[in-house]
Amino acid sequence: MKSFILSLFSALFLFLMSSALLPADNYAQSVDRGEFVDGVVLVQFTPAGKQSLNLQKSGAVQLTGIAELDKLSADFGVQTIEPLFRTDPRFAQRHQQAGLDRWYRVSIASKDAGESLALVSELQKSTVVSVAEREAKHSLVDTSERRDVTAEIIDMANSNDPMLLEQWHYNNTGQSGGTPGADINLFEAWSKESGNNDVIVIVLDTGIDADHPDLSESLWVNPNSGPENGYNGDVHGWNFVFDNAIINDVDGHGSHTSGTIAARSGNGVGVAGVAGGDANSSGVKIMVAKTFAGGNNTAGGFAEAFVYGADNGAVIASNSWGGGGYSQALNDAIDYFEEFAGIGADGSMTGPIDGGVVVFAAGNYGTDFPSEPIASNQDVIAVASTDHNDQKSGFSEYGSWIDLSAPGSAVLSTTPNGTYSVFSGTSMAAPHVSGLAALIASYTPGIDADAVLDQMVITGDNIDALNPGYEGMLGVRINAGLSLQEDDGVPPSDITDLAVSGTPAQNSVQLTWTAPGSSGDEGQAFEYDLVYSTEEITSENFDDAMSADVGRPSAAGTQEVVNVKGLSPQTMYYFAVKASDAFGSESGISNVVSATTDGAPMISVSATQVSAEVEIGETSTKTITVSNTGEGTLTFSLPAFVNDKVMTNSDLAPLARVWEPAEGNFPNAEQGLAIRNVLSGKNTTPDAETLSLVDRYHAQSLESTGLMTDGGTSEGVYNEGVVIEFENLVAAGGEVFNVTGEGFT
Repeated sequence: MKSFILSLFSALFLFLMSSALLPADNYAQSVDRGEFVDGVVLVQFTPAGKQSLNLQKSGAVQLTGIAELDKLSADFGVQTIEPLFRTDPRFAQRHQQAGLDRWYRVSIASKDAGESLALVSELQKSTVVSVAEREAKHSLVDTSERRDVTAEIIDMANSNDPMLLEQWHYNNTGQSGGTPGADINLFEAWSKESGNNDVIVIVLDTGIDADHPDLSESLWVNPNSGPENGYNGDVHGWNFVFDNAIINDVDGHGSHTSGTIAARSGNGVGVAGVAGGDANSSGVKIMVAKTFAGGNNTAGGFAEAFVYGADNGAVIASNSWGGGGYSQALNDAIDYFEEFAGIGADGSMTGPIDGGVVVFAAGNYGTDFPSEPIASNQDVIAVASTDHNDQKSGFSEYGSWIDLSAPGSAVLSTTPNGTYSVFSGTSMAAPHVSGLAALIASYTPGIDADAVLDQMVITGDNIDALNPGYEGMLGVRINAGLSLQEDDGVPPSDITDLAVSGTPAQNSVQLTWTAPGSSGDEGQAFEYDLVYSTEEITSENFDDAMSADVGRPSAAGTQEVVNVKGLSPQTMYYFAVKASDAFGSESGISNVVSATTDGAPMISVSATQVSAEVEIGETSTKTITVSNTGEGTLTFSLPAFVNDKVMTNSDLAPLARVWEPAEGNFPNAEQGLAIRNVLSGKNTTPDAETLSLVDRYHAQSLESTGLMTDGGTSEGVYNEGVVIEFENLVAAGGEVFNVTGEGFT
């Protein structure tokens, strides 16, 4: 039997530990994550609250007809309470179904941030309020480089789309000094599809140059422009900042991203878009959602823009912006788009995609932590940026939350006043993915929204070998030529190498197998059906077995690793798997394997509490011994205050050192110092980026360690297991001092 000793130094240190054990979530909720619109609060009423709502004015104060809220209106000087989403009469029923009709924007007289926070706090206590939150400010994922190249290449050889050859990101021949083939393989895709007019992409950005010779034919034209739909004169889209139909682009960002998606191809002018059609067709259409306006890019209307897009026929939403932290109102709007885009008022499918596809730029801070929190939402497609060598752009975010990569360095596209410019940023990578999604929708009308992403993933190019240190953190780089698949009727081949990997745990078994199929159209796995049972599995009873969660299939020929969880200790299980392609063609049953789970562990703790009395300058040591007296492996997590100075095994050898905010854990020493300054109290007003780093510190500050019984080994490190919770740690009696030092408070 192995055990370890946890020594706690001094009552003062006990007090410090009690502070360190505050959950990360609680910490995050106690601070602002990013900038907010002062004097504005977003509120979603309960159904009963909405039914009781009776808006009326009393002088300058907006009343609700609900006594508890009217008192708050008077106390905080509420000036207006207005619906957050205007409702097109055609879609009133589904707005109500999604709860959009219960969202309101509340404005108060004071522009002091503290007043807005206080109002949110009071509203969250109300029985008629479901959600109350501050309205977040969002910002462009701005470009790291902007260069006007119109004069440089306007006199190129007079070929159709004369600047197309300079768009290395579509077809890289080394023309920019990069690696041939480090591109999205667009020309192969164009041999099958160049973009259909029925596909509408809404672009939430700075607007568009509607008179640009490469964009004017790519604009969506609303067949039902207002005022009946609540947007008077929305011919090509809407300005959600100033609530009008003026969609001109004074910045260039929106024209550039729109051009990558749908600049008219084959018109003998300028550049081409990914889904910009050909000489005979203008390709997919851009619905303009101007969410950034004015010289300083005043922002607003993001949530409403998603709802507008879904209700007016858009099926893909392209977003090269972020910031602002979590917003339930925005998430509700994104969920609405994903559920109802391409669906008519009667519930029937009217668009080329069943549901909506939402694409976001990952961010330009060059870290592995989501600097644009919306992009890390599991329901959207997060896009990182690559350069002309298929390497991560230096500015690009990266991490396991990234879905896809696309070219974002030195991308040539359209800019206002008929010009063309090279921009760099994940803002430029995202529209490549939006354009490819539009090509897939054009080529395979009726496809499910989830299948659009899966099709891009399973046909993408793995560029891990070109990006050492970023393996598994860039998704796959999109390959347009392979993504336009047709059903050839060939199912994935049967899996024949299903195997148990390692020693089974008491409640889980790890399995491996090789992803079937070859690249391209022949039998690529799109989905797995992994099952397990306490009875032997055959082809006849396969469907009766229990299903296990399996992630998206990897590229053909790579090894899949799946951990089947929730099993019972000391039980024999059988496992089998089938694979199906994107069109539902299913393989036969794999070879069947079996494994017996390990016995259960039993934890023994020598003391449930300790106390100490110390004088200033003295120390006191208390020891807690944790042992495993059971048969199986005991896995556990320790809080961040435990380190190799105080945690040892039974022979006093130090155990694994836990994660701490040292310089080596970050891309640069400055970030490690920034975290320590917040934790030590030196920085009491951290900015949004620093708060994100602190959240990362809290998220990673627990490390798991394996503790084996006699006969086992101590080499295993486990990511999941029993958590030993140190609750209600307090210092009692005498005086308590706040001790600070390097790396701790």
